[in-house]
Amino acid sequence: AMDEPFRSSLPSTLLNIGQFLLSQFATRDEMPLGISLAYVLNTLAKHGEALGAYKLARFAYNKLQGLRIPAAWQSAVDLACVVTRSKPFSDAEDLLPLCFRCSTTNPLVSGKGDVCISCGGRFVRSFVTFEHLPMVEFDCAEGISSSEARKLINEDPPDKRG
Repeated sequence: AMDEPFRSSLPSTLLNIGQFLLSQFATRDEMPLGISLAYVLNTLAKHGEALGAYKLARFAYNKLQGLRIPAAWQSAVDLACVVTRSKPFSDAEDLLPLCFRCSTTNPLVSGKGDVCISCGGRFVRSFVTFEHLPMVEFDCAEGISSSEARKLINEDPPDKRG
């Protein structure tokens, strides 16, 4: 059986951590020393299924079947892989990350990395919960200094009643 030590992290946080690791290190060779791709995928699959991210769970279980995993896991992974095929082929809407730059809903795992699939904007994550932070990077227009931009940002918007 897989090690399941006591933990204080919520399942959604573990799911976010798994997503982050998978987006940064896609293959077993890229994974940092001491982090197992099999454990990351197993965490994504189990917590994804529990939270309603069935498409993500199906993806993770299928990837797990292609890896060399402990013999004790094999039958449980095979069974879970078959069971997830009976679930909806979608992830729960409230789990899908939103791009704060272009308002596009993104998949939980993307081949592009930790960026928006539409505009390519990089996601910034909190390293407490690993959720996407509502941050948008922008450049000042020509002729506007950084101090003037800060002053404009701090101003109240103009009254639009007309």
